[in-house]
Amino acid sequence: MKKITFFVLPLLLLFPALIFGGTTGKIAGTVTDMKTGEVLTGVNIVLEETVLGTASDANGEYFIINIPPGTYSVSAIFVGYKKVTVTDVQISPDRTTKIDFKLEEKLIEGETITIVAKRPLIQKDVTFTTSITTAEEIENMPVYTVGEVMSLNAGFIVTGEGSADGTEAIHVRGGRANEIVYMVDGFYVKDPHSGGLAADVPSKGIQDLSVLTGTFNAEYGEAMSGVVNIVTKEGSVNYHGSASVGTDQFGIDELNNGTMRADAD
Repeated sequence: MKKITFFVLPLLLLFPALIFGGTTGKIAGTVTDMKTGEVLTGVNIVLEETVLGTASDANGEYFIINIPPGTYSVSAIFVGYKKVTVTDVQISPDRTTKIDFKLEEKLIEGETITIVAKRPLIQKDVTFTTSITTAEEIENMPVYTVGEVMSLNAGFIVTGEGSADGTEAIHVRGGRANEIVYMVDGFYVKDPHSGGLAADVPSKGIQDLSVLTGTFNAEYGEAMSGVVNIVTKEGSVNYHGSASVGTDQFGIDELNNGTMRADAD
């Protein structure tokens, strides 16, 4: 019994980390005094409208992990200083977003400074070619399926060959259709017969779609030409929803291909 406990306990401790692998992002940075440049300890860093947050350490550094993909507002709060809020902070899976805060002493109670975040041109923690499509971008695209979203990325082509059921197949950078690894919320969902995506994920259910082409990290195995990492939407504190219908059945035989699709979230 003691031997079984010895082996099972480490696995249980590692299990939560495996759940979030490839589906969440991270925020990190440093908090300093705007005038003196000295680091500030114990500053509260909060993701607005969530329960996530932390405090800066003795070196003024902080980090928040396991953040679902999306757009957030991040605030730094410290007694005697103005509250600083950075809006439009984009979080992507397996990426570290760096947000440094410079706090200014406040003279009037309740003063707040708002900053709009900008995505850097160079991602220092990315060692491979990647393309990220967010939920906001997908809403403005004329697409209904994951394949249609993927086909809009550079290096992707759609053909009618390579699939067991005769449907369209997706190829990346000249590779075969079965050389792409598909992941949905951290789980492999590759069709063992056709090599394509084994799950029908509607475009409205996608929060973040990352396409990796070349020099993948060790966490992505069995990939030859590309990795498609899909993170679906989760519930939030606000209630919202939408629905859409697409069809070509308008009574004109020349334009009628029998297409009808409805999506709702």
